[in-house]
Amino acid sequence: MQIERATTTPTSPVVSGKAAITPSPTASGTANTTVSTPLTGGQLTSGSALQSDTNWPDTVEANASAVAAAYAHRMEPDEELAARVDRETQKLADTLMERLRDKHIPTDEPLRLRVDSSGTVHAEGPFKEKIEKLFTEDRELAKQFKDMAGLNALVALNKLTRLHHEELKQARNDDERQEARDRYTARSVQLQKVSGTMILAGGQLFSAARGFADSLSAA
Repeated sequence: MQIERATTTPTSPVVSGKAAITPSPTASGTANTTVSTPLTGGQLTSGSALQSDTNWPDTVEANASAVAAAYAHRMEPDEELAARVDRETQKLADTLMERLRDKHIPTDEPLRLRVDSSGTVHAEGPFKEKIEKLFTEDRELAKQFKDMAGLNALVALNKLTRLHHEELKQARNDDERQEARDRYTARSVQLQKVSGTMILAGGQLFSAARGFADSLSAA
């Protein structure tokens, strides 16, 4: 599942990495941004996605026209993408529950799982070794987990970008616009830190990245 952002002559990236929104200015100064979704033929595709060790930049530059262009030209509405990711995430949760039961690993307590940039899935708690062995022995399962963590992080990133756009529209002067950019930078860094983490609880997988994004509101 390859997540790509195609641009023309990129200049200042909004967010750099495997799921980036990169504006390029036109002669008039308005940014053009082409955004491709990780969906092909109505299906989620296979490949790598966002993970916790993605090399995002130390600073994030953004402007209202760039973000607006990104959303004006996106190929799939956020709501539809989120719904598709929800369905695929639940399928993975069902598979994980079945595989854990087969290994006689209890699922009555929340299980925190984290995938790193190499695709290795890490677990916590008393059954850490057994769970990590499960993913080590089944690389396809580990890949599915990495892919879904990345897609959920993309949904969260979309929400952060939309929120940033709203804050820029509400800004009354240059100082407030700069404050909005600073908030976006800090939020993006925090999102990157949790983008590889998902929690299995009550038969469902919850993305830490989406939980973080959902907790935010416009300043």
